[in-house]
Amino acid sequence: MTKALPAIAIPLLAIFIFANSSLAQDESPNDPGHKANATVGGVKYSVPKGFDLGKSSDPKLALLRAKDNVAIFLSISTARPDNKALNDAAAAVAALYVPTEEAFKWRPTGVDAEAASKFEVAGGSAKGLSKGKKLVQLYYKVIGIKGRYVTLGYMMEFGEQSPNQADYAFTLEGAGGNSMSARYAVVHIIASITSEPFQDIEDKLP
Repeated sequence: MTKALPAIAIPLLAIFIFANSSLAQDESPNDPGHKANATVGGVKYSVPKGFDLGKSSDPKLALLRAKDNVAIFLSISTARPDNKALNDAAAAVAALYVPTEEAFKWRPTGVDAEAASKFEVAGGSAKGLSKGKKLVQLYYKVIGIKGRYVTLGYMMEFGEQSPNQADYAFTLEGAGGNSMSARYAVVHIIASITSEPFQDIEDKLP
């Protein structure tokens, strides 16, 4: 004959189930997950799964590359970056991302998503065209926290194109594409820096 559970076990079991249900609701299936801890320019962050931290001679610049050749970048400064600083950061990222290319020119795409983090002070996107006609695109956010400004986002190539195709794509209005895996990886890093819940900001990046 099966004995009934003690009366106190039932509410405890209910609390356990509720707690686990709440935990599941707080987790997002889009979060790539934590791979390793890293630091750049004095800012600690989580390297998301699916990305490898590359080498950089600049202690205030980090590049994380995925197998599909999309790259995440983080650039740290003590002053809020102006347009010149953002262009310099884009050029530095491009030099790491496609080291065989040089002299990139940049064109804003006009794709500016709403602020993702409560610490965000700027954001945007741009296309870049090198002297050798290599076309890239970047999305970025600027986070101001603990006396530092973190410019982070991702950069991606447009694939193989002829010089004429690259020129034409560069002049077109709007963005040429995006990467969902990189988008969620950037959200993961923002959340690791600001301690904000991933699900609160995951839908606010292009």
